[in-house]
Amino acid sequence: MLTKLVVQSLLFFLKIIKGDDIMVTVYVTLIIKGYKTYAQVPMNLQPAVEVELGQLGLGTDGKPLDVTA
Repeated sequence: MLTKLVVQSLLFFLKIIKGDDIMVTVYVTLIIKGYKTYAQVPMNLQPAVEVELGQLGLGTDGKPLDVTA
């Protein structure tokens, strides 16, 4: 009984953590498509969204970063 409760609690916890990863990807996609702005992203997801956009070579507006030097 206790083992089942621990396993269910662990799975619930992992689902919550993984959920943020999925939502970051959703918001990045919405920003790139122009359906949402960075300001519309929930505050707790903004840092991860900014990082993912940067890894794609994009700014927080979803447009390519100017890398000319």
